[in-house]
Amino acid sequence: MSRGLFLIEQSISSAVSVKLYFETSGGLYQEFDDKEKNLHQDDNDFKRAVVTSGTWIFYTNPNYNNSEYGGQPRNIKVLKPGQDENISGVNGSMYLLKDATEGIVLFEHSFYGGTRMWYEESCANVYDIFPANSPGGVSSAIVLSKNQQFAIFTKPNYQGIQGQLKAGQWYETPTAMGFPNDKVQSVRKQDTGREPHSVRLTAKINSAVSVKLYFETSGGLYQEFDDKEKNLHQDDNDFKRAVVTSGTWIFYTNPNYNNSEYGGQPRNIKVLKPGQDENISGVNGSMYLLKDATEGIVLFEHSFYGGTRMWYEESCANVYDIFPANSPGGVSSAIVLSKNQQFAIFTKPNYQGIQGQLKAGQWYETPTAMGFPNDKVQSVRKV
Repeated sequence: MSRGLFLIEQSISSAVSVKLYFETSGGLYQEFDDKEKNLHQDDNDFKRAVVTSGTWIFYTNPNYNNSEYGGQPRNIKVLKPGQDENISGVNGSMYLLKDATEGIVLFEHSFYGGTRMWYEESCANVYDIFPANSPGGVSSAIVLSKNQQFAIFTKPNYQGIQGQLKAGQWYETPTAMGFPNDKVQSVRKQDTGREPHSVRLTAKINSAVSVKLYFETSGGLYQEFDDKEKNLHQDDNDFKRAVVTSGTWIFYTNPNYNNSEYGGQPRNIKVLKPGQDENISGVNGSMYLLKDATEGIVLFEHSFYGGTRMWYEESCANVYDIFPANSPGGVSSAIVLSKNQQFAIFTKPNYQGIQGQLKAGQWYETPTAMGFPNDKVQSVRKV
């Protein structure tokens, strides 16, 4: 907001944030206490800025360098209280970050250019202001909060790829943010030092994070999951590292649990348990979760826990609808989740035919390990 022209000898209002002079040596000036999208209006050509309060970003062009897609580092200058600087090259527009303000400011372009929006709290969907996958998406950010960081996500409702923006930090480009350009779709405030709440790619927020998948083995961007995922390659994802919080996870080389490969070979799976932190570069096609403290048995269509699978908490007199016998869709591997019960398996429905025993807590990766004919299981009974 402009406060009119004054002589240098005139007193300063207590609310004044910045004085802009028409000459570097002093003389006539104009006072402002808020942002200004076009400092060139009325043919003004300011040369010098003296800041009283607030942090100001000055831009070479009107509209915060919007037409220049944010421009280059030389097209902005940041001034803080007490600074007295020449602004001849950055006198097109200016934006105010008020003192003691919390939250985050997102910007359309690099170097804090173009459209901007301040969020004091979390926002589940920023698409109306910053449409993803277009030049109007988010390309820079400033975290105003000193004690809260912000998590940013590639999908609404705090889902998708996740990155962290630290308290009090300025991020002038997507590279500085460590995040894909024009992809931010939701932001969530977090207390510094706390782990973020759990989210998964296609589900609502859940308090129990099970696994974090990183895009680099060294860390950086990651995505959180709390359930199985049949295709980890969707959205062109290429995860490199897994850190398990809870549950036992089976990772597979290919989507759909190595179904097209009929389960593959031992090298095509990796089993990770709570506390493990492992490279999954060769097994990042899909993953399956065996939740902690779960009872029962899981049957699998292929060896090495591949293809279709079904969990049975109790006995089942006929599994044919899921696992048709005497075909490639029959049972070829199994995991007994129960710690205190074993399961009997039969070649006919209703617990008839040839019988075998699967011991409590044991994993059977092939028909040979099960000690049972391949594709023959037709009923299972807890004993």
